[in-house]
Amino acid sequence: MKDPIQKQRDRRRRKKILRLAWERPLTRGRLRNAFPRPLQDRAEETAEALCEDGVLCRETVGPGSANAGVKYRVSDTLKKAVRRRRLRKKVRRKVSHAVAKCRLEGRHDRAEDPDTVRAEIEPERQARAAAGKSVFTVATNELARDGARLRIDGLDTSAFEQNPVVLWDHGQDDRRGAEPIGRATSLRKRGGELVATVEWAEDEFAQRIAEKVENGYLNAASLGFDAQEIDRHATPPEIARSEMLEFSIVSVPADTGALVKSRATAHA
Repeated sequence: MKDPIQKQRDRRRRKKILRLAWERPLTRGRLRNAFPRPLQDRAEETAEALCEDGVLCRETVGPGSANAGVKYRVSDTLKKAVRRRRLRKKVRRKVSHAVAKCRLEGRHDRAEDPDTVRAEIEPERQARAAAGKSVFTVATNELARDGARLRIDGLDTSAFEQNPVVLWDHGQDDRRGAEPIGRATSLRKRGGELVATVEWAEDEFAQRIAEKVENGYLNAASLGFDAQEIDRHATPPEIARSEMLEFSIVSVPADTGALVKSRATAHA
């Protein structure tokens, strides 16, 4: 039977491995480097035990790859369970705040019935999720402020559509980093424009950005791309071939035509 101190150490080791694997797939080298030398073998044993429990998934990358070796990633089942738990906590907090507000206003009949409050909050949350979308022109064929013209027909969006992240200010905010504020639920090229529909994330910062878009304080988007072929003989120079990486909500765009087309009504 393990002593309590050893159990506590095992729990901490499991949590640390899960945190590392949650961020991105955990390679064997990164796993060993995260622990002191005497504990590196024990850490690998713990990772294998987590795989047996279905918490982690073990992947073997072939020797022909630049990242050859063993990788561990968090299982989809665990990620879904964590998201459900976070959503339940969020609903409980809203119910608690609503109940406290009822008590302050003297409406004790409703304050004593949290189920009634929850039933009123849930349709509002669902409506917010359904209506909380905005449509932006992300890029155009027009001359940008940097003196170049982007050919929309030469823009490759296939990789972006597999990972349709929407950022704030291209991830340059020191506090927020590259944390997404939403995702693009649709992307289409139309009449020399790239148009995207944005579904906002539910965290506080993303909802603040969404509210500013809805109220007209933020109106612009900006395309993040990798220029692969530039026609310098054209006047002005044209970016003939490029790959879309992401797009961001910004205060002032380089492309003056990259503006909001329709605004979310989630806060109405």
